[in-house]
Amino acid sequence: VSVPAGQVEDTVLEIRPVDGAKGGPQRFQFDHAFGAAASQEDVFVEVSQLTQSALDGHNVAIFAYGQTGSGKTFTMEGPGGDPGVTPRAVERLFAHAAELSALGSSFEFEVSCLEVYNEEVRDLLAPPPKGGEPAKLKLQDLAGVVCVQGLKSTRVATAEEVAPLLAAAQRVRSTASTKMNDRSSRSHYVFRMRIRRREGEGGECRESELYLVDLAGSERV
Repeated sequence: VSVPAGQVEDTVLEIRPVDGAKGGPQRFQFDHAFGAAASQEDVFVEVSQLTQSALDGHNVAIFAYGQTGSGKTFTMEGPGGDPGVTPRAVERLFAHAAELSALGSSFEFEVSCLEVYNEEVRDLLAPPPKGGEPAKLKLQDLAGVVCVQGLKSTRVATAEEVAPLLAAAQRVRSTASTKMNDRSSRSHYVFRMRIRRREGEGGECRESELYLVDLAGSERV
């Protein structure tokens, strides 16, 4: 896959066949295509307005999709010194909420983390049962809204309170060694931030949810 050098703002990806392979280059149009030199900050800036929309009462979901080893977990979580979309979104949410609080709004935040592994839903923040694996949950349809019954939600007030929850979830997420990656995420990982915003004393209350999703490898196994 190649993007023209120096054109980080390009919107086209071109896939070129390897030497000796049949067929010619294929071009795909996207809202945005990042070059090899793009930073974690570059990626987050492109989606930051979506994360802030969650504070305005809109439900938002951002997915990282691709084959094993393509950098999904790096993009969404990032290493400690170079955070990805999820920790940056959390920082931005609380910073923007502080600005809105000065204008009379009040906020409540709750965090949940789950994974879907081998068609089982697991709570990554609940204390594990005796077997040592994360608690297994069931999906429930409530008047057309799909809910995860029994999923633990933790009230948080700062980005600093979210960081150890993210770390705890990553420690128990299902991983395995593959030909592409020594430590590959083998599950769909979902971070959920539930937001309640109230305008002034006794004012309108709006609820929304932000979902940041790191999908398992898209290839067939």
